[in-house]
Amino acid sequence: MQLRHILLSPFLLVPLPAAALCVGNGTANSLYFTVEGAETGTRVGAALEAGEILCLPESRKGVVAAFESSSSIEGCSRLAAGSALLLAYGRFDRCTWASHPGRGETAGE
Repeated sequence: MQLRHILLSPFLLVPLPAAALCVGNGTANSLYFTVEGAETGTRVGAALEAGEILCLPESRKGVVAAFESSSSIEGCSRLAAGSALLLAYGRFDRCTWASHPGRGETAGE
């Protein structure tokens, strides 16, 4: 059985997998997040509480997104390499993100 995704909590205390694309919930609210790998096209999603992280181990680059719920159509998305942390949520792509490159990468790659 191959691991499809990893859910970590709390994100500030746990080292992130080196070869993974991750998104973290840095807000005080529970939100629904997705991670889609550029290399594989694999997409996973999960509701994350404050401080939790969702990772896709087989990809380093792709798109991360946040939504109010799993049934929401509008949310915020961004290209990411390594990991991205949602700092503030606002519908229609009005979110504040912090990005952290993966090992050996820069945020612009």
